[in-house]
Amino acid sequence: MEAVSDNKNKNKIKRQGGVVAKIIFGIFGTFFALYSLSMILPILWAILTALKSQSEYELNSPFALPEQWLFSNFAEAFRELNVHNTNMFGMIANSLWYSAGCSLLHVLFASMVAYIFARYPFKGSGIAYSVILIIMLLPIIGSLPSQYRMFKKLGLCDSPLFLLAQTSGIGFNFIVMHGFYKNLSWSYAEAAFIDGANLATVFFRVMLPQSLGMFVALVVIEFIGLWNDYSTPMIFFPNMPTLALGLYEYEQEMIRGINMPVYFSGLIISMLPVLIIFGFFQNTIMQSVSVGGLKG
Repeated sequence: MEAVSDNKNKNKIKRQGGVVAKIIFGIFGTFFALYSLSMILPILWAILTALKSQSEYELNSPFALPEQWLFSNFAEAFRELNVHNTNMFGMIANSLWYSAGCSLLHVLFASMVAYIFARYPFKGSGIAYSVILIIMLLPIIGSLPSQYRMFKKLGLCDSPLFLLAQTSGIGFNFIVMHGFYKNLSWSYAEAAFIDGANLATVFFRVMLPQSLGMFVALVVIEFIGLWNDYSTPMIFFPNMPTLALGLYEYEQEMIRGINMPVYFSGLIISMLPVLIIFGFFQNTIMQSVSVGGLKG
């Protein structure tokens, strides 16, 4: 009888636990569904706006379907959006060299510096690491005037040479890669040294390939942020507007007579590379990255 009673109590507890789990799952599911809806609705509204005429945009409901689906607005965006004598093709080219170049160089040099700090500690490396952390805590706005003056003197403004400023090797990417290399097995490197590999070969052909998942994830995350950044190009190379800066300045210049459907067409075009890249690399970004190839 006691055994039967214990089984009944266990079943009751399981049922109660299952009900609580369903309630919690329902609450969190509802929250994330509403959050997803709040992200999707603005995109849908932007797409609907991009396919309308200017009169429809001004007179009809914002969420009303277009009376005429004007896909020609996207072609019109390439003709109309022009800032500092740079058309949309030029803005896309500027966005590519700025976003891709800065993200690749920043992560690559951060990986190099992090690898040295993690695997080849030197006298004073602990102090240097602490200084890097302190520098990251300082507000960047205070150093902006001196930074701009230095870049101007070096000829890095209004030039793709601005990419050279991304070779410092410190920052958030440094912290992430330092932790990665610190926990990465050294067995592969030892085997490579035994085979006669030098320091550069070990890093570029042994250690860096093992960090490829983390490397790509950091590059993609930084690329997305840089693609949408307009403040940095506005300060350091205003005469070479990126797509984000071009759309911002076009809106400011045409604030009274702007063709909003054409403007939103430009916004949709600027969103596409980010959505495509994130969709392609989302698993790399989200999934946990393996820290090495050794097991057991």
